[in-house]
Amino acid sequence: MKYWLIISLMMATAGTSTAMADLRTARHVLPEAELVGEGRFKILFWNVFDAALYTPHGSWSEEQPFALSLAFHRDLHSERIVEKSIEHMRRLGADDETRLALWSRDIASILPDVDHGTTITGVVDEDGYTRFFENGRPIGVIHDEEFGKRFLDVWLGEQASLPKLRTQLLGETAS
Repeated sequence: MKYWLIISLMMATAGTSTAMADLRTARHVLPEAELVGEGRFKILFWNVFDAALYTPHGSWSEEQPFALSLAFHRDLHSERIVEKSIEHMRRLGADDETRLALWSRDIASILPDVDHGTTITGVVDEDGYTRFFENGRPIGVIHDEEFGKRFLDVWLGEQASLPKLRTQLLGETAS
């Protein structure tokens, strides 16, 4: 009985420490960051990642900076993440192929392969630049405001790629 109690406590606090680490990362660039919402992306019965959205004071507005953290449950190659990111941006209206190629190159040079337990956080700051962190450690910056807008659209725009997750991230209830 004591064994199960210890396991239960460890499992209950495991998610909390990850959420706190994500908040610390968000606050690295956005000092007043608070959680807006969070959710899990699954494919069939496989957990792919947990996502959390942070903004100043925890209230969402497209005009303000934000941080989006993805805590991965599966191994993924960075090439696949880059490919899917650009594909979603293109689907949502990014049609400047030169710029998309540049972003693809930039993202590929920043993002690592991920495995279970890796957290990648993207922070779109007040200047519109997108700063990336791996497990709280800075790994790169894209100095293009348009990239930040397109990154926002993929996750939080009206035509977001994962509408159920968007609703959860924005702290909205499904209708």
